[in-house]
Amino acid sequence: MKQTRRRNAFTIVELLVVIAITSILIALLLPAAQSAREAARRTQCAKNIREIGLALHGFENVNRRLPPAHWQHPSNIAPNFYGQPRPKEKSYYFSWLTRILPYAGQMGTYDKIDFTTSPFINPKYELPSGGYLNSVQLPVFRCPSNPRNEMAEHTFEDGRTNRFAFTNYLGVNGTDQFQFDGMIYVNSQVRLSQVSAQDGTSNTLMVGERPPVYDSWYGWWFSDAGLYPWFGAAGNVLGTSERIADKQGNCFPDAPQSKYQDGSLQLVNDGFDWDKHAWHFWSFHPGGSHFVFADGHVSFLSYSINEKLFHDLSTRNGSEVIREQF
Repeated sequence: MKQTRRRNAFTIVELLVVIAITSILIALLLPAAQSAREAARRTQCAKNIREIGLALHGFENVNRRLPPAHWQHPSNIAPNFYGQPRPKEKSYYFSWLTRILPYAGQMGTYDKIDFTTSPFINPKYELPSGGYLNSVQLPVFRCPSNPRNEMAEHTFEDGRTNRFAFTNYLGVNGTDQFQFDGMIYVNSQVRLSQVSAQDGTSNTLMVGERPPVYDSWYGWWFSDAGLYPWFGAAGNVLGTSERIADKQGNCFPDAPQSKYQDGSLQLVNDGFDWDKHAWHFWSFHPGGSHFVFADGHVSFLSYSINEKLFHDLSTRNGSEVIREQF
């Protein structure tokens, strides 16, 4: 009698079919998984900027004003830039983000700051593990979709090197840094009650997203005064139509203005040898960016938002009546 052999293995054709089906399933599932991860990161980012908004409210409730972008040293106040408020304190160049630390659950970090000293390189801020306090990365100030984990490292004129941790959230100074018509700008002392009834706190931007600039010079949470005249633009605040610096690194009231649009971590020349994406709000989320408004609510604004509407949302007392949805 003949003995029948049992087959215990796939044929090559069957194996190839299985591999093909598996590859198709992976190709279908991968975008879904990536989309789910981005949705989770976007939700966390919205929570971060909402927490920053609540911290600003906490600061305003105690101090009867919002923090300024930073206090500017009087010797650096350009006399031809009319309308700039005078500094109230001598704690120069500490970012508005350092002021809200106690209200954002970061009292331990806040207690280490001596606001009577320089915020850039100071032996008082040296950490036992190395580096300085300005290099401490705080998750609440960082968008989870940001792929950059590195910090800025720069050597100053005296030869000392320091590292600076980034923030993805910048204050809205209004139209641009020379108008002083927003909620957070150089030497500002804005109160929430100063938002006009026509504008309304629910229609006035307070903080928005802008990743650190590609060359890592701008976007430090601890202290960043931006470019001359050191009003903080591109460093810790931005306008909705911010003025672009010239080739010498100077910003002026009649300079070209930027526009809200998508950005990237790659250098895109703005025409003056600076990064085009340093001068406008943008994010790593597809299609737009998160903003927290003066009443504390968070909205995701599309890059396709009407340009005039975006401008109107940035002013606290422009008496613009917002009738459009955004």
